[in-house]
Amino acid sequence: ILLLISIHANCIQLFGQWQSKAGNDEIDGKYKTSYVIGLGEFPYNKPMLVVNTYDEQNLNIYITGVFYAGCDNLKAIVKFDKEDKIREFRMTTNSNNDTWFFKHEFGSDSEHSSNLNFLESLKSNNKITIRLSNDCGEYDYKFNLAGSTKAINYVAGNYIQKVKGRLMEIEQEKKNTEQNERDLDKLFESKR
Repeated sequence: ILLLISIHANCIQLFGQWQSKAGNDEIDGKYKTSYVIGLGEFPYNKPMLVVNTYDEQNLNIYITGVFYAGCDNLKAIVKFDKEDKIREFRMTTNSNNDTWFFKHEFGSDSEHSSNLNFLESLKSNNKITIRLSNDCGEYDYKFNLAGSTKAINYVAGNYIQKVKGRLMEIEQEKKNTEQNERDLDKLFESKR
């Protein structure tokens, strides 16, 4: 089901349980946002998992409508329904301490590869459970991922393609450097 509503140059689309919108903000520029409302523990009954981009390149993945993020040691423990692995993410917050931003997965090579892996898991699973914790406590939140593929591709499709392309370039540069080092080693060995 695709619903399209236009209001003052903003566009709202619904993908399954995910909702998406696009617009142009005078300060932030062009943006696209997709989100889904989940289930949480009282009194945080309606947490919101959000993916958004500004100018199709600056990506944010965050949770809002949850408990206070103003304490130290912010982290998220994430479990997808189709994956055995439990993931742990470093989190940051905004100036109001009411939003938790995914910074990067512990053990990942970079923030961009961490984002890419997380987005791909959001698209390929049916449910996600997220435990947010800090020195003040911890709460669990659950989200249904039905419709996430279309919603995430709508918001972050260009970001995903750019990151995949850049990661492939980096991998190729690494292979070229390794090959050049092997060639130099052979050259020096032959001159001995």
